[in-house]
Amino acid sequence: LGEYVKLDPKTLGVGSYQHDLDAKQLRRALDGAVEDAVSGVGVDANGASSALLERVAGLNATLAKALVADRPFSSRNDLKRVKGLGPKTFDNVAGFLRVSNSREVLDATRIHPDDYGEAWRLLRKAGVSSDDVQRASVKGGGLGSDTIEKLRRLPPSSLVELLCDPCLAGDARYVLAPPPILERGAPLTLKDCNVGRVFAGTVRNVAPFGAFVDIGVGVDGLLHSSQFGPSDRIEIGARVDVAVVEVDEPRRRVGLRLARKRGRDP
Repeated sequence: LGEYVKLDPKTLGVGSYQHDLDAKQLRRALDGAVEDAVSGVGVDANGASSALLERVAGLNATLAKALVADRPFSSRNDLKRVKGLGPKTFDNVAGFLRVSNSREVLDATRIHPDDYGEAWRLLRKAGVSSDDVQRASVKGGGLGSDTIEKLRRLPPSSLVELLCDPCLAGDARYVLAPPPILERGAPLTLKDCNVGRVFAGTVRNVAPFGAFVDIGVGVDGLLHSSQFGPSDRIEIGARVDVAVVEVDEPRRRVGLRLARKRGRDP
């Protein structure tokens, strides 16, 4: 995501269909999708590039550069010192900008500062300590399953839902799409990939013509759409067992068939 935001969204399109659409309308839709993704997972205020920061809803290129120039931040409150970032803008963006080295551990989460008081009340009811939140932010992702079960017993609210979110704290990329667990003897290079061999993999992308599966050889194999149906629920993050049906070393391509589906990563 940190690299994709540096590109014009229209360059990420597949096929020629996008040229049939209104360019301005397409740009607005693509920009909105990127901003939703950035806002959905949040960014590290001390480490994100200006290209990534300007995609946060409420920020622009000028404020993003000002944020980078004024680093490091030791708390979310330090964001208020950035030139041009007034109280209203701070209220809009504070929940999206994480500060992981703050004394207030909720600064490393997606909880907005205005909700800290209520969030701590709910967390204490569920027996969650600041150390628990700290561990979640260091690991990246959400609180433990036992803690989430306790939170779910509380009266439902949007804040409870956020506290149970798998992207609550830190960098959640390995929670959402962890590297595949490779079986003993799994290939390390394309040369080790033999036709008929079965490997555990993780679906990295899905397209109309098939799915790309990471099996740990440095090249994602193609699971053609003819190899699975709607009932297989092939989706990004799904763990699948796949068998190699074709290897094209010069073109660095691997063809796969579905052996069996294991389920989606948490």
